[in-house]
Amino acid sequence: MKTNKIFNVLTLLITLSIFPCIINAQLNFTVNSLADDEYSYAWDDPNTPEDESIDGICEDELHRCSLGAAYGESFNMNIPVNINFSVSGTIVLMNTVYLLDASGIDGGGQIELSNQFICMSVDNSTTVKGLKFSNAAFGAGLIVNGAHNKIGVLGANGGNEFVDCQIGMIINGDSNEVYSNFIGIDTNKVLMPNNFGILVTGNYNEIGRLGNFANFVCGNFAGIVIGGSEFGGMYNRIRGNVIGTTFEGEPGLGNQQGIVIEGGESNFIDHNTISGNTIHGVAIIGAPPKTNSPSNVIEWNNIGLDFFQTLALPNGNGIVISNGTWLTDIRNNTIAGNNQIGIFIKGIDSLIESKYFLITGNKVGLNNNLVSFPNNSGIVVEGNVSEVWIGSVIGQDYNPNLVVSNTNGGIVVKTGLGGYAPKQVTFRKNIINQNVVTNLFVDPSANLGIQPPNGLSFNGTTLAGIHQVPNAVIDIYDANILEVPPSAYRWLGSTTTDANGIFVFDITDPLVEAVSVTASTSATGTSSFAYFQTVTDVENEEIIPTEFSLHQNYPNPFNPSTTINFSIPSSEFVTIKVYDLLGNEVATLIDEYRPAGSYEVDFNAADLPSGVYLYRIQAGDFTEAKKMILLK
Repeated sequence: MKTNKIFNVLTLLITLSIFPCIINAQLNFTVNSLADDEYSYAWDDPNTPEDESIDGICEDELHRCSLGAAYGESFNMNIPVNINFSVSGTIVLMNTVYLLDASGIDGGGQIELSNQFICMSVDNSTTVKGLKFSNAAFGAGLIVNGAHNKIGVLGANGGNEFVDCQIGMIINGDSNEVYSNFIGIDTNKVLMPNNFGILVTGNYNEIGRLGNFANFVCGNFAGIVIGGSEFGGMYNRIRGNVIGTTFEGEPGLGNQQGIVIEGGESNFIDHNTISGNTIHGVAIIGAPPKTNSPSNVIEWNNIGLDFFQTLALPNGNGIVISNGTWLTDIRNNTIAGNNQIGIFIKGIDSLIESKYFLITGNKVGLNNNLVSFPNNSGIVVEGNVSEVWIGSVIGQDYNPNLVVSNTNGGIVVKTGLGGYAPKQVTFRKNIINQNVVTNLFVDPSANLGIQPPNGLSFNGTTLAGIHQVPNAVIDIYDANILEVPPSAYRWLGSTTTDANGIFVFDITDPLVEAVSVTASTSATGTSSFAYFQTVTDVENEEIIPTEFSLHQNYPNPFNPSTTINFSIPSSEFVTIKVYDLLGNEVATLIDEYRPAGSYEVDFNAADLPSGVYLYRIQAGDFTEAKKMILLK
């Protein structure tokens, strides 16, 4: 009898190889048992001449169509299988489920697969939907090794759940699609966290898509990780997902870290809602010397608000870039309502420099309707960081950022631990206002110590001033005269300093009452704001001043005459003298006793050559000096 059985098997194998057209392209099995035990395999009845383990019928030793029998029959016949279920419940797996290429499995939202190591592994062109993967405490719910697999479905129903695993899903392969899944949370919105939700080391994978195809990633230590300890991960797209909350904006569902790229490059994170995550929404971390995680793009995301941007769901930080990362673009995001910093770029020490960043078109502290949702700070650049472009740069225009209404600082460029200072941080044409403590702060040691313009004056419609660097780009902004820190409500235009550091700019808008002015060079970056009021009170009341002051001359530059105003709160002997830059005295304007009050004195320089001059007041113990420009 055994000889006949061997003959029958050989005949079947020859038939399958010579006449593949006579068989179905795919087996179709309906699993009717939740068992996975020593009897759950594709069974061959020893009492028959046929080999039932390759007869295309799903049957195990106990005559059940168990899951092990279904994929075992497929494996034995080397034919892909489509598996459905007529039962519901949990299958506690003895072994990992392996599906052949081009197979499919649909749990209908009624089947849970549980294994402490790996629940399932697929290679190529396989569809996995409607399953719950759980309890892989020492491994992963699903491992995707190959290409063109579909995990979840396009639409609201049919996604999978990945819960209570060390890693919910590992994607080692390329060009896979992951849609409509629940990662770390079940469909009833109960948190069941994984350590890592999704770990991606492959390339060209699509996680989520615009429309009703979002993955919900909640409660995990890290929601989506590209690279990680394995590094790798290129040209992946994380799009249209909800990470840390739900469409309804429910709080308390956040991951500790929403999205982490560590070692991955050229990935795209776009059109996601990333809110409610306790440490940060998005983090990109270099891993030098092996990789600087270069060329990743973060764009069109909502970071820190609910899906409809009507309430704050704070992350700790919105976006964090650190540890030697290079070439990150942060574009057109809404970054608002976060507990700490909206965008935080940092370099840790002298050996690990973070550099080459473009930050453009973002709303930082506002939603898309320009309603205020403050971060603690807007944009912070700290430590060993270089070549950061915030808004436009010299020679290249980009969309401005709106950095408005943040609780602490708007844009802050500061020295980090160890005394490492950022350099070549350029920010131009942005809108920066209503940030409570300061709109713009540049540490004196940052950007190679570039200073703001000084010696500002306004005559008629002409703003004039000087700067330490010839050929510097001077940007002029419309400032709010009532706002205490200098602000930027509108970019009015730019000019450049001449060889002597002198600049002039025409302001024709009569509504401009004050200006904020910065200086930028390619070698250093941009300075902090200088501030100047272009209008003064028209009434000159006889009010005794409360402090000594020396005002900027007006006009400045001048030719040949200018006026200098000063105030003294008490009667003093007052001396005002003019000096050239070599320290030579060229004129004495006042040298006499004056009672308390406010005064002005004229200076005529018809006999002096063009240049920069100093005027100095001494009144009692008070001394002060300012620069003025004679321009003939």
